[in-house]
Amino acid sequence: MRPIGMGAGGAGSLWLGALIVLTFLAAVSPVRSVPYAPSQVQLLLDFQQAWGQNFAGWVSGGNCSTASYVKCDAQGMVTSMDLESQELTGSIPNTIGRMVSLTFLDLHSNLLTGSIPTSIASLSSLTHLDLYGNRLSGWIPSSIGGLLDLRYLDLRENSLTGSILSTIGEMTSLTFLGLSSNFLTQTIPETIGNLINLRHLHLMNNSLSGSIPDSISKLVNLTELDVRRNNLTGHLSPTIGSLTRLSYLFISGTALTCPPDNSTCVVPQNTSSAFCYECLSFCSTCDMGAPPPSAPASFPQMQLLLDFQQAWGHTFAGWVAGGSCSIAEHVSCDGQGMVTRMSLNGEGLTGSIPSTIGSMVRLTYLDLHRNFLTGSIPRGIASLSSLTHLDLYGNKLSSWIPSSIGGLLDLRYLDLGRNSLTWSIPSTIGNLTRLTYLSLSSNALSQTIPQSLGNLINLHDLYLRNNSLRGSIPDSISNLVNLTLASFNLNNLTGHLPPVMGSLNLLSLLNISGTGLTCPPDHSNCVVPQHNSTAFCRQCPDFCNTCVMASPSTPPSAPPSSPQSESPPPPTSTPSSWPLSRGYPR
Repeated sequence: MRPIGMGAGGAGSLWLGALIVLTFLAAVSPVRSVPYAPSQVQLLLDFQQAWGQNFAGWVSGGNCSTASYVKCDAQGMVTSMDLESQELTGSIPNTIGRMVSLTFLDLHSNLLTGSIPTSIASLSSLTHLDLYGNRLSGWIPSSIGGLLDLRYLDLRENSLTGSILSTIGEMTSLTFLGLSSNFLTQTIPETIGNLINLRHLHLMNNSLSGSIPDSISKLVNLTELDVRRNNLTGHLSPTIGSLTRLSYLFISGTALTCPPDNSTCVVPQNTSSAFCYECLSFCSTCDMGAPPPSAPASFPQMQLLLDFQQAWGHTFAGWVAGGSCSIAEHVSCDGQGMVTRMSLNGEGLTGSIPSTIGSMVRLTYLDLHRNFLTGSIPRGIASLSSLTHLDLYGNKLSSWIPSSIGGLLDLRYLDLGRNSLTWSIPSTIGNLTRLTYLSLSSNALSQTIPQSLGNLINLHDLYLRNNSLRGSIPDSISNLVNLTLASFNLNNLTGHLPPVMGSLNLLSLLNISGTGLTCPPDHSNCVVPQHNSTAFCRQCPDFCNTCVMASPSTPPSAPPSSPQSESPPPPTSTPSSWPLSRGYPR
């Protein structure tokens, strides 16, 4: 799912950092009243009616600073709409295209139907669009390719039809593209190779045909490629071996074969074992030195699978006494018949996660997301020392996050979001120094964010939104030099935003809405790159005193004073410059 080094201080460094576009979803100051712009009020009223809901503050004469689920800039234009899991029904109104200042739109996990309106292409400032887990149908509109600032696009788990349009290749700022679990057909367009900043590409569970285009080799930042369960045929492109950051390649449930005259899968060095095992499932050897698999004489872990079936109230093909891993669905094995991968997302599982999961000692990939699992996360999960991917998102898990989870030292992806986990983020989370993705969002976590979070130096994506976390963001956050997205919104956080965050050169999206965070003392001016979207500048004054657009080639003059009518109440301390510099794009 990199950069020109920068410091928080020094005018010379700031201009190098001005190469990247920065989107900052800043909190509206709790002491400042922001009435809606006249053009926005009727739109919100129309959306309420279309979606069958009533939200606090979505009323004529309302005030954006007290409204639920939306944020506005200083002019009262809506810039953020976050309506995840609000049981929205009906369709997305075509008038969504009139929310021209919108940078963040999240409607995921609702019951929305109809098509994606073509007018969505009018949202030229949009950087984040999440429609995951609805009932949307029809084609993906070709006009979506006009969203040139878009970094995150998630259309997974809908009922979209037609093809992946070639215009998708115009969104060259994308880092995440999710189109899995739809009804998409035809081929993967060659233009996919234009998405040079892409890290995560999810196309699984469609009806895509043809082969993986050679242009995939241009995606030099790609870390995860998932094309499972499609009608793909032909040879796996030998050029895929040039993707040195690729950690996960999933092609099971396709008819892809090895390159001609080359039965060896050439895979990047230092990649995860999950890549190698998937590779070995259809090639004869793997350059990491692992032996080629042969059909195991026995399936020593079948009894564990039978126990899991009983615990989860499900029966899966091939999970039978005397069965073979080669015909068992949802699992993959190594040459000794030991389970290395288990993917059971969205299978309607009930019950709890058995403590015997810790006996799956070769497991590298465990995905149980979007089920109905209850109980706690078993401490025995720490025995899975080879685990690189753990996804428990969207269940009903409760109790504490076990501190033993810090023993999963090879873990790169951890998603515990949208459960009912309580108490604190264990300090042992800082032991997981290989993590690139961490989501603990939408739980009931309280206490403070541990300083040890700063140990996760490889982290790209951090989601802590929608909890009850208190205290401030620790200064150790400045150690996360690879961080590109950080979401702290909807928490009880207070205090000053750490000035050291200005040293995070790759950070392109920071969401702190719905918190009590304020500007650093003596640093009430936001200095942002000139090439930044105007959405940042409109929201910066809601949170800081002024917004200074810096030139990428010459140092700025002294920050101009904002008109009193457009500024929040003056800070208690004397303002000075707080550079939020950014480095080269991801």
